[in-house]
Amino acid sequence: MSVTWKDIAFEPGPSFAEGVVQSWEWMTDRQDLKPFLCSQLGDVFCTDALGAVHWLSCSAGAIEWITPSRETFDAECAKNGAKVDEWFGPKLIEQLHAGGMVAGAGEAYMFVTLPIFKECKYEPANFKVAAANEIFVGLSEVHKLYDGMPDKTRVRMVVQD
Repeated sequence: MSVTWKDIAFEPGPSFAEGVVQSWEWMTDRQDLKPFLCSQLGDVFCTDALGAVHWLSCSAGAIEWITPSRETFDAECAKNGAKVDEWFGPKLIEQLHAGGMVAGAGEAYMFVTLPIFKECKYEPANFKVAAANEIFVGLSEVHKLYDGMPDKTRVRMVVQD
């Protein structure tokens, strides 16, 4: 079994992209970010006003500069398998598919225990399928709750429907 680009990434529509930028503005402190690609694992790739590419991990609540341009990003994706593995997790998604977990339209894969917690594991049992908006926009609110807490702070989270 192998996965395709359609299995590991999607292009965000304009209103979805705008919602992502607005929901994470508290952390990024930027209004010039333009999402152009999302990974199925909760990451957003954006260009800034100068054309540089940034990697927003909605699961980890972090953003970092990764390449100076879209062209460089595309070239890295075409030639650097390690970067594709890091940015899009095709091997993990292949394992999720093999276990019968396949995200449909408007869905993506979400960590059950987020990377900000020491119990987080990067394995299929720690993922579920969720609405893309819940992951890419909703996780901003979760990270906002924990922003500024010192590392190793003990927290208890109760999730209610």
